Amino acid sequence: MTSLNNIKDLLSFTKSPAIICDLAGDVLHVSLQFDVLFGDMFSGLFKLEPGKPISKELLNGYHNFLEFKKETLNSPLVYFILQAHAHEIKKVDIYAKQMELESDSPVILFSVSEDIAARRNSNKDSIGLDKIVKATSSAGIGTWEYIPEVEVAFFSAKMKELLGVKPEVFFDWNRFKSLIVEIDRIVFDEFFSNHLEFGIPLNFEFRAHVAGEIRWFSLKGDLFKNANLGSAIVGSIEDCTQQKEVLTQLTNANYAKELALQAGDIGTWEGGENSEGRWIWNWDTMTNQIFQFEDTDDSTRMVKWKERVHPDDLGFIFSTLNKAIETDSSFEVDFRVCIPNKDDKYIHAQAIVVKSINGDIRKIYGVCIDQTQIVKYRNELKKLNVDLENRVAQRTGQLELASERAEQANRAKSNFLAMMSHELRTPMNAIIGNLELASHDRLKQETRSLIETSKVAADSLVSILNDILDLNKIESGKLELEERPFSISDIIDNITNIFLPVATKKNLIIDVREATNIPKVVLGDEVRVRQILFNLLGNAIKFTNSRDERVGKIVVSVFVKNDQLSLQNIVFSVKDNGIGIDKNVQNSLFSPFVQAEKSTTRKYGGTGLGLAICGNLADMMGGAIIMESELGVGSTFSLDLPVWQAKEQDFPQPKLANKTIIIFNINVYLEKVSKRYISYLENEGASVQFYDQPILKDIEDIIKDKSFDLVLVMVGELELAMKFIELTRGASWNSKVVVAIDRAQKDALTASYPQVNSLPIKPLTRNQLIETLSLLSSSYQITDDTSDRKKEQILETENKDEDDHADILIVEDNIFNQDLIKKQMLRLGYKADLAGDGKEAIHKWEAHQYSLILSDCHMPEMDGYEMTQSIRRLERERGYSRIPIVAITGAAMAGDKEHCFSVGMDDFLSKPIKLNGLKLILDKWLKFPVDK
Repeated sequence: MTSLNNIKDLLSFTKSPAIICDLAGDVLHVSLQFDVLFGDMFSGLFKLEPGKPISKELLNGYHNFLEFKKETLNSPLVYFILQAHAHEIKKVDIYAKQMELESDSPVILFSVSEDIAARRNSNKDSIGLDKIVKATSSAGIGTWEYIPEVEVAFFSAKMKELLGVKPEVFFDWNRFKSLIVEIDRIVFDEFFSNHLEFGIPLNFEFRAHVAGEIRWFSLKGDLFKNANLGSAIVGSIEDCTQQKEVLTQLTNANYAKELALQAGDIGTWEGGENSEGRWIWNWDTMTNQIFQFEDTDDSTRMVKWKERVHPDDLGFIFSTLNKAIETDSSFEVDFRVCIPNKDDKYIHAQAIVVKSINGDIRKIYGVCIDQTQIVKYRNELKKLNVDLENRVAQRTGQLELASERAEQANRAKSNFLAMMSHELRTPMNAIIGNLELASHDRLKQETRSLIETSKVAADSLVSILNDILDLNKIESGKLELEERPFSISDIIDNITNIFLPVATKKNLIIDVREATNIPKVVLGDEVRVRQILFNLLGNAIKFTNSRDERVGKIVVSVFVKNDQLSLQNIVFSVKDNGIGIDKNVQNSLFSPFVQAEKSTTRKYGGTGLGLAICGNLADMMGGAIIMESELGVGSTFSLDLPVWQAKEQDFPQPKLANKTIIIFNINVYLEKVSKRYISYLENEGASVQFYDQPILKDIEDIIKDKSFDLVLVMVGELELAMKFIELTRGASWNSKVVVAIDRAQKDALTASYPQVNSLPIKPLTRNQLIETLSLLSSSYQITDDTSDRKKEQILETENKDEDDHADILIVEDNIFNQDLIKKQMLRLGYKADLAGDGKEAIHKWEAHQYSLILSDCHMPEMDGYEMTQSIRRLERERGYSRIPIVAITGAAMAGDKEHCFSVGMDDFLSKPIKLNGLKLILDKWLKFPVDK
């Protein structure tokens, strides 16, 4: 505790603006600093006269002094004072502190908080103080003043800035200490206590919370004492966070360096040139251990070191060292060390040379590393490398020999397969072609059955041959994919039509579900996509059977998995309820020659190549085949394939444009199917009117006065179909009705009502629906008379005089194939001349003007390749127009097709040749067929 006079003296000494009042609010003392800082206006404004109570103006709206005191004890009050002589408004904070006196009653000290920089003791002092404050602030140093007796503090604006305190925020000593980290606050108080009590210098570092982070500060200060007036501590504060971080990193780096040196058995050494030009050398404990020195004094160190160095290396070391010192370059050398009674050591030394600022005194700092083990291992490694190189050379020779033999064997295999392909396809071409021609004639049922059986067997043989060739192409990396526009719906329609007779024979149901948003035309390899789906659907039919308790069913579905602007993922799914696949063999099912069960080969047949080829083809096209199967339940194989959308010019014209079709669904189970058909038709440009579950007797009224091209009635069942036909018998629009009925009941409907157009469903592909309705809605109708007329034209063509000029030249050396392809041409309505080899073909080409040449590639005398090159040369020499030449060959190996194109051929047709494939080629290259 202190006295009132001591407080007055202290305020006078520290030049602090303050007011002292008693507990009743009477003014006891006003410090001189009030008038110095704010002029007479301040005292006059608030009427601060000793012995009188504080004026109402200073109470700032409070009713009495007790409320004013209570508020200022909790937080400062802000006043804005107009200083007339300074022409400015001064913002000050007034806060209160109750102080106990030794003999008198307690008093209230009202202090004015302000920036130290704002104090004005006198003009001279003010200018000097401003300069000091500005200098310290610009150096990043904050200043402070603390009066311990009254616990009053003043802080510079820079100090507030360093601590993250805004200038307008009230800040006192306790709030300053609250920012200090708790553990450092104890040290903080201890330093201040020792400074006040024992005069220990106030110079320490502490951590404080600033803007959400902890920063380091350096605080310095000194105590100013006055025997009568008390004391105050004035000091500075700096943010030393960056210096602490650098110091910490440096300490960590030094520690890490020491650990690294110890872990790597690395010693350090140094040498320095003294003022007399004499070199003094020194090294650490690790260097002593490396050279196995005993404790030696400075004078004998270099002598001991020379004794350790191998004599053959000593001269080289010193010459290298002297050169480094003279040229101020780096020093690096490897040498040997002789340890008494032990093996030599191998040392690597490295150092840098530095000079003093004046350049007169030089020093060298270096390291030495014991590399004895490294050298030992290196020598052993060299020995191993020599042995290994000898082995590699030996094995390389063996490998080159084996590789050469493997290449020879692979070439021999490829040549053998190419030869076998040609030799097998040539007779198979005759067999399959003649069987196909025979199947078009009128035959007894028994004879037709024998022909169909033979044809299926021959097709199976060709399929096995194709699988073997495809596998060979894939394994050799010679299988190439094409990217051409094709229709997904065409592929689905094609494979469905191919397998439908087989499924019907096995009493299986095939259901085709094509999503309505499938693009009409996409880019890709149509042949390979069809090959994969052909295999998947063929397997499903092969391994699915109908039983008494369950009918075998296969669902073929196509949908868009990921629909983007140009790239789409199409999923083709084939699901069956067949025998299923054991999980133990599912992972290996896509390997060549692997089947689900050993007994499968005997019961179901097959080579086990199909899925292996399909899996590789899917990978090559960027897709994948996903399999889900359960033994005894069934299997689902899905081809997930990315395809690019084709260009608009590749899209076909809508086939039902400007057609109006009315659809009546009178079967509750066909609602979803009906809606799918509606989307198909609308996508083809048709206008569709749909009526679901209409009352049959009201149908006449529904379509009365309507204009339409067709009426499609979804009946499904024979009984419903007959009921509908009977109810609408005699209607004027009966000729435009198409009845959609289950495929198994179509024949029964046709037998009862031959005049009714019917459409078989389950399965019904999108193409079948569109083609059928497009044909029925057109003015042209197919009749039996049409087919008879076509037959007459064919017979007339077959019986034409042999001297009549033919438009097509066939070059084939096999007499069976000559006869076959000539008959196929006649069947398609074309007449052709024959040539047995390339030479004969050239003579005939020179004598007649043909529109197309179909040529085998492998023939005696002159093959098809040489013939084509000769014709192309003669065309150029004589100025003839180019004649299309199509290769017809049994070769189907990688590169055969490309070789045909390279010699000048225009197209490629692989044996065995079927009527459909031959017709496509003829339609493509002949603009005006002979029979037209």
